[in-house]
Amino acid sequence: MVDKGHNFISKDTDSVFKSSCPCSFESKIKKPSESTSSTKIEDIKNHKSQVLASDKKRNKKSKNELINELNELKKLAIYDEALEEAIRREKEAAKGQTVDVVMSIHYNTSYGERLIILGGHELIGNWRSDKAVSLEWTPGSIWKTTISLDQKSKDIEYKYAVVRGHYVKWEGGDNRILKLTDAIQFGNKLLLNKLEVWRK
Repeated sequence: MVDKGHNFISKDTDSVFKSSCPCSFESKIKKPSESTSSTKIEDIKNHKSQVLASDKKRNKKSKNELINELNELKKLAIYDEALEEAIRREKEAAKGQTVDVVMSIHYNTSYGERLIILGGHELIGNWRSDKAVSLEWTPGSIWKTTISLDQKSKDIEYKYAVVRGHYVKWEGGDNRILKLTDAIQFGNKLLLNKLEVWRK
């Protein structure tokens, strides 16, 4: 079939287009070459790798900063502990080192009796039997107690006594004298061990 423009008209529309166009339709559409597609894919992969590397670097930097902050906190904690220890030692030095005095005496008591120590210091009752320090019985009829006294304390006079109910029996003889200068250094403590015999 021929129209007025002398173009051949086919029932197939593609044939009409092809007949009226001096060049084919397929020739005008350029398909991307395989090399171009590969290059673009490679560029995308490289960009993705760069982004991931940047994220890792950022995360690594954040971790390093966190570690540095933790180290600084540890240093502050150590400094605080050292400062507290220094203050504690200064306070101890100001009030003087204490002496642990172990008082021991042999005495065979009767049923219901116990031993006390009292003397001219507030820690041993200031000579008052109701505020005296009680001793504990140990095997061999050795009565013991430990008293912590300030190293700077002066010589202290004292005596032992037996208590039974409200009855108090003092030992005989002169007052005993406790000299803290007789203490010996044992580790980081001063010790004074007194093993004594009852005076009649």
